[in-house]
Amino acid sequence: MKPKDWFLVGVRLIGVWWLVAAGEELIYLTCFLTGFTKYPNYTPGTFVIHAGGDVLIGLFLISGPKILVSFSGNWGDSEPQRGFPVEPIENPPRADQGLSSE
Repeated sequence: MKPKDWFLVGVRLIGVWWLVAAGEELIYLTCFLTGFTKYPNYTPGTFVIHAGGDVLIGLFLISGPKILVSFSGNWGDSEPQRGFPVEPIENPPRADQGLSSE
């Protein structure tokens, strides 16, 4: 596999990790709502917002890693261009002509 393919696999695995984190937030929400645990500084909305954000990020990383791959640079598909593109001059002046337009 090419490095680009491994990067795609890695991004998708991180997306799966975000979905697992969303499930963990839902477990915390369930424990909070059933009264199994008490979190004095949190509300149910806190867990819902965290779980929703984790789901959105996870789904994006699973379904759209090619956007990140294209954003992250050239992956050896072609020779990278260095510097500014230089176009050849049709009739360059000779050293004995000088640069004046006389």
